[in-house]
Amino acid sequence: MLRTRMIKCGLSLIVVCLVCWLFPLFHVQTLGQGKTEDSDAATMADETGPSDPVAYVRELWDGSLRTADAATTITQLWDAFDADATVARSQYGQQAGLGGAWYFCVRGQGTVQVVEKDRVVLAVAESSRRVCLDLGVVVDNTVREAIGVKASDFANSQAFNAVSTELNLRVEKEVITEKRAFLKKDVIVDFVGCTKIGGKSDLDPLCLIPIQIHILGGEAGGPDLNKETAGAKP
Repeated sequence: MLRTRMIKCGLSLIVVCLVCWLFPLFHVQTLGQGKTEDSDAATMADETGPSDPVAYVRELWDGSLRTADAATTITQLWDAFDADATVARSQYGQQAGLGGAWYFCVRGQGTVQVVEKDRVVLAVAESSRRVCLDLGVVVDNTVREAIGVKASDFANSQAFNAVSTELNLRVEKEVITEKRAFLKKDVIVDFVGCTKIGGKSDLDPLCLIPIQIHILGGEAGGPDLNKETAGAKP
């Protein structure tokens, strides 16, 4: 009886030892090993997206935004919304996340009709609708979203938000500040701008944050003022 009990205890001990060997309760590692692994993971994360938001925006600003290749003609956008708003959004817009708002980058030409403190209203040829160019402080993410910058391109939200801030500063300094004084009644301008469209009420006037403004002259025609205003301080 005693012998049987000793054999059972021995077998149980062997089983416990095997389980502990196969599935250890803890691991021993040298000091600093965990930090190294965390550092490597952080380095890999940094390499998944642009590390310098300022340089990233500079490349955009001097490249695709300067040529406005991605911008939709404003009358084309209006016609598309008149035909089918859902198709217009998917064809010409950029959606901010799943189920988010729709943003658009558009271009066109208009004649200044109304000059207000922080915006000008333009009449667009061949359309009864109007455009307004917002000239106040740029505080939201409209420009970033409208030109198609994606959060998935960046390692973290901090870098993604920094891009929006840098784009807004560029708009304020290089577009709004430089061209505001020359936006007078009856002046004709070419424009490229970004907007968020929620419903049909946003289409007239269609308010844009301008990313390009080219002054063409007065209503009866005139010199292109862009060369004269480059670097000028009104």
